[in-house]
Amino acid sequence: MKTKFVVIALMLLGINVVGDFIFNLHANRVFQTPTGPISNGQ
Repeated sequence: MKTKFVVIALMLLGINVVGDFIFNLHANRVFQTPTGPISNGQ
């Protein structure tokens, strides 16, 4: 059960990283998200 939690956490982290990368490709500007503004590579 702990392993499943780790896998889910890694998946969510991966989705965030990929999402940031795609956003930065489409437009170099700040994106407002629930956790705060996302700038280049942050």
